[in-house]
Amino acid sequence: MERVRIGLIGAGIMGTYGHFPGYMEIPTKAQVVAVCDKNPKAVQNIVEKSGAKGYSSFEDLLGDPSVDAVDICLPHNLHGPVALAALSAGKHVIVEKPFTIDLMQADQVIAEAKARKLKLMAAENMRFIKAYQVAKQLVDSDVIGDICYVRGYTGGPNDDSSDPSNWRIRAAESGGGTMMDDGIHCFYLFRWFVGDVKSVYAVTTKYRKNSISEVEDNAVGTLKFSNGALGIFGFSTTTASPWTEEFQLFGTKGSIFVDFLASNALRVFSTVRRSNDKSLWWGRYGDVSWEYPFVEHSTTEWVTSSMRREVQHFVDCILYDKEPLVTGEDGKRALELCLKAYESARLGKEVSLS
Repeated sequence: MERVRIGLIGAGIMGTYGHFPGYMEIPTKAQVVAVCDKNPKAVQNIVEKSGAKGYSSFEDLLGDPSVDAVDICLPHNLHGPVALAALSAGKHVIVEKPFTIDLMQADQVIAEAKARKLKLMAAENMRFIKAYQVAKQLVDSDVIGDICYVRGYTGGPNDDSSDPSNWRIRAAESGGGTMMDDGIHCFYLFRWFVGDVKSVYAVTTKYRKNSISEVEDNAVGTLKFSNGALGIFGFSTTTASPWTEEFQLFGTKGSIFVDFLASNALRVFSTVRRSNDKSLWWGRYGDVSWEYPFVEHSTTEWVTSSMRREVQHFVDCILYDKEPLVTGEDGKRALELCLKAYESARLGKEVSLS
């Protein structure tokens, strides 16, 4: 295969502004040959830019023999069924987060991909953000020692909670509110950086009392990791601030802070280079300053640039027969933690992960 022929299923914000430009940047490797959406104008927009064939149903797109792989950017409840249908039709699949909203469905999708020897990737763009890639390298290099505490926060304004056309406020389609839509990123990061989670305790609320939304707009919680580390998370769509994503790792030898509102998105504190001469103040207390490793970052474009990189990685996995950096199993594990957090919130107690 010289070039991967992509069918884009879903031409909303994620598909049009996140994924589609990534394919257009690598014309020698990928071509968008088909697009499907229930909105004819959205389809026409992609058709005019790419020359793709337009479809109003994903079933018709999956029946197109010119499509090698599909990119699924649909409401959450459709991720699993459409991914399964695409794999059954012999197409490689990349599917937006959350991977599915049901663990049994996740297992079915993973099993189908394995049975047919097709590439399956969860579109978790956090894995393709340069600041996180450098942070993971630092963690793996023992720059901050063993992680003992981790904190993640995602939040900002969202004024779509009273829009009846917004599928994200309907529980059956979204699978949940800020924890499923935004927090799923943190749940992936927690497991990527720290490891398996032993238990979770979560509290959710719908702060906007007059909203027609069926799902939570605020959530907080704590985690116990299998290695003994602790974690805390908070997600909100009611705060009056620029959209904020922060992730903080505290270790036995140092700390790493990631903040995407900062022009220097990554800062690191480490004691590994301090003097062994205990007569020196510097040796006794270590380096008390933060370091700012250079990483490619834009405070306004980090979301879309990471999405472009993730779909380009998906194309490379198909062309060069590589394992995706974010597998279906990774998507399932993040979903499992999210669903356990919802269970904890419903029961009002700490819940163990199996």
